[in-house]
Amino acid sequence: MSEETQPKKPEEQAAQAGSQEDKPQIRVPESIPVIGSGSTVMYPQQLMPVLATEEKDIKAIDDAAAAEAKIVGLFSQQPGPDEGRYDGELNRIGTAATIVRMAKAPDGSVHAILQGVARIRLVEIEQPEPWMRGRVQRLDDTGKASLETEAMMRNAVAIFQRVVEMSEALPKELSAAVGNVSEPSALSDFIAANLQITPEQRQQVLAELDVSKRLQLVIDLLRHEEDVLEVESKIQSQVRGELDKKQREFILREQMRA
Repeated sequence: MSEETQPKKPEEQAAQAGSQEDKPQIRVPESIPVIGSGSTVMYPQQLMPVLATEEKDIKAIDDAAAAEAKIVGLFSQQPGPDEGRYDGELNRIGTAATIVRMAKAPDGSVHAILQGVARIRLVEIEQPEPWMRGRVQRLDDTGKASLETEAMMRNAVAIFQRVVEMSEALPKELSAAVGNVSEPSALSDFIAANLQITPEQRQQVLAELDVSKRLQLVIDLLRHEEDVLEVESKIQSQVRGELDKKQREFILREQMRA
């Protein structure tokens, strides 16, 4: 499976994350089709466009689409023997996702929009071929909301907004969108989904069930990213200063020569 290049708009992601707490819980069957998603980590409530090109992934999505629940399990993978490739063993904590929309291309590949439903644990691979099916267990968040949690949420939002303003890679719309997420579990997932972190760090956030610990983990990642961006900004300012100085010197020499 390969993730498509067109991500969902930040406001759409935030709307999904913010409204999910009011919806009834979707049942996740004990046995579902399973897809290895490489380095891609999906979070509950996240909308993700995917492109399935491998036969086993196409059949897994077809299997899910034919079932009443229309749910497929996405599990990121560990690094394989080739450097830079995540095609090794499946991580045991993944995300159950429902198929919102799908279409088949003339070449047989499947384009689908998936929406995360819940964290799940892969208990057992029941069917490895011709496509994977696995027995899974739904995982619920642990920990209760408190004043400390509320303070951590405000802190996370403030740092994330600063990171968005400093970063050239993140859409500025994210700064407003993050303020629409009112639930701590969804907030930590929303930030992790949009933050520039490694696949291993994304998986670490997904695997943390304690909401307070997950928020703290995201805050630590945010602080690190903020520090990196501040250093980058200083380096860019120094480079620009050196270039300006050399340009002024060059112009002065040309004027004296003239």
